[in-house]
Amino acid sequence: MTFDRPELVAQLCWELRQADLTRSNIRARINSLYNGNPPYTEEERKKNKVYVNVNYLEGTRILHDARAQFYAALLKPSNFFIARLDYKPAHKALEYSHIVTQEINRIMKRSLQYYECIRSKVALDVLHGIGPCVWPNRTNWCPYPIGVEDVFVPSDTLVSLENLHFFALYRVFTLPELVRILQTKLNPGWNTDLIERIIKTMEDYTRATRSAVIADWYNPEKFSERIKSDGSVYAFEAVPRLGVFDFYFWSDADNKHGWRRRMVVDTFGGPGTDPDAPTRTRPDLSYAQDQFLFTSGPRIVADDVKQIVSFQFADLSAVAPFKYHSVRSLGFLLYSVCHLQNRLRCKFDESVFQALMPLFRVRNVDDVQRLVTIQLHNMGIIPENLQFVPAAERFQINAALIELALREKERLIREHSSAFIPSIWNPAGIQRTKFEVEAQLQLSTSLVSAALQQAYFYQRLEYEEIFRRFLIPDSPDPDVQLFRASVLRKGVPEEVLNPELWSIEAEQIVGGGNRALEIAIWERLMGVRAMFDPGAQRIVLREYVQALTESSALANKLVPEEQEITDSAKYATLVFGALMNGAQLSIGEGENHQEIIEGLISSLAAAVQRFQAAPDELRFSDLAGAQNVINHILQRVVLL
Repeated sequence: MTFDRPELVAQLCWELRQADLTRSNIRARINSLYNGNPPYTEEERKKNKVYVNVNYLEGTRILHDARAQFYAALLKPSNFFIARLDYKPAHKALEYSHIVTQEINRIMKRSLQYYECIRSKVALDVLHGIGPCVWPNRTNWCPYPIGVEDVFVPSDTLVSLENLHFFALYRVFTLPELVRILQTKLNPGWNTDLIERIIKTMEDYTRATRSAVIADWYNPEKFSERIKSDGSVYAFEAVPRLGVFDFYFWSDADNKHGWRRRMVVDTFGGPGTDPDAPTRTRPDLSYAQDQFLFTSGPRIVADDVKQIVSFQFADLSAVAPFKYHSVRSLGFLLYSVCHLQNRLRCKFDESVFQALMPLFRVRNVDDVQRLVTIQLHNMGIIPENLQFVPAAERFQINAALIELALREKERLIREHSSAFIPSIWNPAGIQRTKFEVEAQLQLSTSLVSAALQQAYFYQRLEYEEIFRRFLIPDSPDPDVQLFRASVLRKGVPEEVLNPELWSIEAEQIVGGGNRALEIAIWERLMGVRAMFDPGAQRIVLREYVQALTESSALANKLVPEEQEITDSAKYATLVFGALMNGAQLSIGEGENHQEIIEGLISSLAAAVQRFQAAPDELRFSDLAGAQNVINHILQRVVLL
């Protein structure tokens, strides 16, 4: 199907949104609980005469602990992923892999946008089990996060997305963003006439409602320039925004297999869409119903859905096959017990306040009036006929039962969250041996690792797409241009910058993000450190220091990483002796002149120091050999 009719695309997108309404209401209740809202609504509180209405944040704390575990697992490793090259000879493949991995991860680690993208995905994973992100175009390497509520996929879609044939993303444009689309004109699929008309409509509406802050009232023809210069005025909340459905679908029409794109204005939902409504809170855009805001036509925008959107799943569902809309998150599974625990604690605190209230027994209305006049404070006096109700005659709550219920709910919360966070909960205060604590910690961590393995797998798919985008030749992305120039300058041949030759592996942290277990593992390795090779001993020591200090910079400062000797540096060491003996060496093509020059200069400097230390042993042949080395260096400088 080609989806060439705008009204058909708009109707389908609206039906997808309607089908998601029930799920959206459930997500809203989950958000409310973990955001700290009280368990009773104001209507429920008044109806049930509830006087203590507090969220005790147990669920919020559990989710923050789970997020911290995922943050450590994904952000703490020195590299997001390791790129391995399938290339001959093997030593060159190892060298190129190290350079490419280091350069890409250096850019990614410094990117605030990607850091926030991972934070958003992890938060959505823990809260709703699905963490989506979207690439803005076909070339930029860094995706941006999007809410679960803004992704619409058909029912019965598997989490593998193998049966996904179309989906929609809900996007919102401000006026400055629409003007920027007109000015850049990077994509020929935009309907510029419709965009200009929408801008004019929204600008007129803004002038009518916010005239006090809009300049040039009598120059409507300058609206685009005004929006560009006064973008901050047009970007605040009172200015209307354009909601659109960004629709993608798989098509094999005309023997072109791939994903195509359509974009329609959301003219269905929200206030102001009904022209007969008495009060309009946004401009009338009904004329956009029969037009595409953007269409790729027969052009393919992506070969695979993973080039458009990336999903991170943290699914705890018990029913297979696992489907997108059947994902069960930690927040979903803990919702009921956390909600009940909040209500139980509210009633408990109400009982405490009631127990603190003094009760009086009165016989008539006159006693009540006298009771109002007395002051209950230190050394106070009360009338003789007023009597306190003693504790034995008051309603007594079963404190043991309440305590048991509170502890039982806490145990359930801990057990159900053990798949995401390590738990060594010991409510009875039983003293345990070191072996028992380590055994319980390892059992809990094994559950956490199962969730992290799922996260690492889906994260690897995202890393593969990011890596592919870094290898796009002539990419307009400045980070990609910087990466390409850097690796080519370091001797990586352009022929290996082909994603088909590389495999990506997400770097996993020791201990699954649990610092206590991480330190315990490195302590065990430190105990057998002497059995390793010298290089491995240095790695164990550096990682142990990093686990203790949680600072990679300090660990590298205390235990600096040894410089890896490249083939070019080894070659420079070998040929230095031949040049000192007067040999005339030819220079081959493809050699790394910079590293060879650095190696020869280093060896020559060491030889000069020896000559200065023992000038009596200096021979004429040594001077001739040094001059031969200098001449060879100059030849390579010219080539460089």
